[in-house]
Amino acid sequence: MHIVWVLKSYWDTISDRATWVEMSHALEACGHRVTVITGYRARRDPHGLTDVIFVPSLKAPYLNQITQAISAAGALGRLLRRRQPDVVIVDAQAWLSALPYAALARLSRRRPRFVLDVRTVPVDLRGLKGRVIDAVFWAGLRTANRYYNGASAITPYMAQTLRTRYGITLPLGIWSSAVSLAAFDAAAVAPQKVASLRAQFGVADGDMLLLYHGSYGVYRGLANLIQAMVEVRATFPGAVLVLLGSSSSSE
Repeated sequence: MHIVWVLKSYWDTISDRATWVEMSHALEACGHRVTVITGYRARRDPHGLTDVIFVPSLKAPYLNQITQAISAAGALGRLLRRRQPDVVIVDAQAWLSALPYAALARLSRRRPRFVLDVRTVPVDLRGLKGRVIDAVFWAGLRTANRYYNGASAITPYMAQTLRTRYGITLPLGIWSSAVSLAAFDAAAVAPQKVASLRAQFGVADGDMLLLYHGSYGVYRGLANLIQAMVEVRATFPGAVLVLLGSSSSSE
């Protein structure tokens, strides 16, 4: 099976690209071919992907998203004509790029099948930016309900949220993010390295160390996570929370 994955991101700068790298490798290990369509900021570095199509965009606020969506739509159209893939997985933020092809495939009842992949839902809805993000997300889900063949979520709770809050009526599967067990094998880390890291963050032996790995931003609910540490420390006074990730200059 040939699977195409459409993302709306800068592949060379996002902090959570391991999600798509590991999931692509997992699909390839099952005998499938995976092609990723994504944007880039400065470098066209696949960072572990086997087959990737980089699309250009204007590197300016708001214009970057619009021009990347247009470029991704063009790249997807060319790929559909030349390779005729079996499935197109569309990131929830990239739904606009796939809209015309999903509508045509649905109306003609021909391949490929389109699946909306939801990795997160809007959290911070404050101000104009929050309302715009929420409106675009809602529009993507309504489009998927009408033209897509299915949707996926990363947890049962998110799937339930998509059903109850957002009204998703499509066949909905649970597809957790893939993780390389080798990269997180504690036995492969020397005890001296563990001791050095604990000392760096001021965590004594036996104390709890909590790690957040991902992008920063209010929409990630990090404020709630930090507030929750008050409750954690009431039971585990030595607990330390480490944030590992990146953020845009505006967040």
